[in-house]
Amino acid sequence: MESSGQNRRQFWVGIGTSVVSIVIILLLIDPSEIIDSLKQADLSYIGLSALGILIFMMIRAVRWRYMLANEISWVKTFHIQNIGYMFNMVLPLRLGDVARAVLIGNVPPITLARGLSTMVVERILDMMFIVALLPFTLAEVVSLPAWMQDGARASGIVAVAAIGILIVAANQRKLANRWGTA
Repeated sequence: MESSGQNRRQFWVGIGTSVVSIVIILLLIDPSEIIDSLKQADLSYIGLSALGILIFMMIRAVRWRYMLANEISWVKTFHIQNIGYMFNMVLPLRLGDVARAVLIGNVPPITLARGLSTMVVERILDMMFIVALLPFTLAEVVSLPAWMQDGARASGIVAVAAIGILIVAANQRKLANRWGTA
């Protein structure tokens, strides 16, 4: 259990990081440009985008917690995930993912190796979903010949089926082992 002193320190580090980030932004970007852009923006789209991003982040935190066998709280995974995404925004080479693995590795009973392995699994899952969705997107490109659109749809269906089989295999290990030895 964390001490209240540690919680206070984390709170103030977060506030300090936010203040420093805002100051840097204001030094790099003319505030009048920001105000002009916000005046032209449709705030309902900004609100919907923010809500969509929040829901996306919450779902990813639930997924990550599931990969960690629900051994730590959803709130902890959500916070660490957001810290990692912030680092990905400001550091090169997706070092935010490394930061996430290190941070989660410091939360007992999770180890650094386990944290790193979840990063690898996450990236594989992301790529699988891209592979599954890309053919359906390509199928809607009007300039493609009909046979290519049909082929794209078919490969998308195959990719979705493969993902479904992998999900079943991951959750039904006895059945998957039987398939592997048949």
